[in-house]
Amino acid sequence: MKEFNTVAVAFFEYCKGIKKLKEASVRDIKCTLRKIQRYIDEKDLALEVWELDLEHFLQYVSYLRDKDERGAGIAKQISQLRSYI
Repeated sequence: MKEFNTVAVAFFEYCKGIKKLKEASVRDIKCTLRKIQRYIDEKDLALEVWELDLEHFLQYVSYLRDKDERGAGIAKQISQLRSYI
């Protein structure tokens, strides 16, 4: 998997510096971004996270459910992705 792009790295710094999130919360956001990047790679989508449309996000939620993710975990990931995009 590729490293985080400069937008993601700047977002992590924003979360730590401006939003004052704990390191554990930033680590959780990184995990969420890795998961959606894995999905993007598996589906061979040549897109960045912010370029995905609603249909892609709905398919991503189905993908997470197929991986036995809990509803609360999916909701948290969607919230984190919304703050990122």
